Parts: sequence; C-alpha cells; structure tokens
Amino acid sequence: MSDMTWKDLRDLDCEALRTLGESWKSYTSSVSEQAQRLRDDVVKGHLSIEKYESDTADMVREQVVMTADRFEGDLSDYALVRLSTG
Repeated sequence: MSDMTWKDLRDLDCEALRTLGESWKSYTSSVSEQAQRLRDDVVKGHLSIEKYESDTADMVREQVVMTADRFEGDLSDYALVRLSTG
C-alpha cells in the first residue's frame, strides 16, 4: 500500500460519479412536476378550501405544500449542487 499523491488524484477516473450526478439531475424536472401536481391537484383540487374549510384542513394543506416544497428543494440541492460539484 502506498500514499496517494496529487497525480494519483488527478488521474483518478471519476466517470461513475459524473454519470451518477447526471442521472440525479435528470430527475429534478420530473420531481418538480410531481411536486407541482401535489400543490395543484391535491391542495387546490381535492383538498381545496371550497371542499374543506376547517383548521384541520388548513393544516393538512400547509403540510402537503411544505412536503412538496421540501422534497423538491432537497432533491434540487442534492442533484444540482452536491453531485454536480462532485
């Protein structure tokens, strides 16, 4: 076993990491579409204020929107920033 040098690191084949990052990036648009469907179809549709008007319904709508926002933001951050940087 030997020490790793800067040359070893420079010559390291990172194609697998690059491919992983590109794959994750391809998911972000699909996830954004699904998150928007949650906001539109579920919150503004199935759970709309016209159908359900109560504190509980308000909390459920807020949680669904927060979940969609968080999932979309986390995946975008992970896919676009962390893996792409790697």
